Order: sequence, then C-alpha cells, then structure tokens
Amino acid sequence: ISFWWDYFIFYYFHNINKGLWSSYLLIYVLNINIMIVSLDFDGTLVRTDNFPVFDPTPLPGLLEALEWMKDNLGAKFILLTQRDHDHVYNPLLGKAVWKKKGDIHSSVLQTAINWCKDNGIDLYAVNENPSQRGWSTSRKVYSDLIIDDRSLLPLDGYGCVDWVETLKIIKNRYGKQ
Repeated sequence: ISFWWDYFIFYYFHNINKGLWSSYLLIYVLNINIMIVSLDFDGTLVRTDNFPVFDPTPLPGLLEALEWMKDNLGAKFILLTQRDHDHVYNPLLGKAVWKKKGDIHSSVLQTAINWCKDNGIDLYAVNENPSQRGWSTSRKVYSDLIIDDRSLLPLDGYGCVDWVETLKIIKNRYGKQ
C-alpha cells in the first residue's frame, strides 16, 4: 500500500496546479480500467467507394463490437480520420472541395461526426485525445487500440474492416470472452 500512497503523493504535488490529481487517483489507486480506442471512419465504420460519399449502413458487426468493447473493456472512442472541417461534398463535381466562406453545407468531418451520433456511437473526442494534453504535446493521438482498414485487420470482400473477425481478435488479445 505504501507504493500506491507514494504514487498518489507524487502525482498530487506535481499536478495539483493542472487539476490532474483526481484522474491519477481514480486510474492508479482505484484501478479503474479505461481503454482508449481510436476508430477510422471510411472503410472502418462505413463502406466508402467514392470519398466522401459513403453507404450510411454500419458495417456488419460494428455496433455489436463497439458495445462489447464499451461494456467489457471500458472503451472510450476517438474518431481518428483524415476528414476535416475545411472540405464539403459538391454533388455536381462528385467530390470534396474546399469550403467557402458562408457555405451552409456540413463539412466532410461533421458529416462523419453526425453519422456516429445518429448510430449511437458516443465519441470521447475527434482527432485528438484530450487526456494527453497534460503529459504530451505530440500530434500523434494516444490510443490503447487503433482500428483502421489500412492496418493488418481482417477485411471483408469490399476492403472494409470485418468486425466479426476483428472482435474475435480483440477478445482473444484482451482475454475477455
């Protein structure tokens, strides 16, 4: 118990001005498990054949897998995507174009955020991890797990993440059945 007390005192006095001591207390002393999972959008959550247009149907097994991770691993989800607020979809051109001042259309990023909300995916953050501000200035987003169609995960016949197989890998890796 002296280890935890020393740990608490160290972080309390070093981070009291940053307001971080309560986070360290919860995570390290009470041993609360929180897993940060970063999710790509195109090809990971939805099928996208012609960026930025996507099929609004969630990939098979996606919602079940995210629910399992949330319930069993304490997952918090970060949308980690190349989509941005600087582009909008132009249906006449059939592609994303630079957003102009006064444009009332949703950005390609806002469209992805809205899709997540509409499908019950509660996002902790978008393209950042707010909890790392206190200990890192790196642009690389800290995550315990990154799920992306460009990684070595199993893919379906369309080149998208196969969520049924991916969930099996996650369960095997983290020892939860």
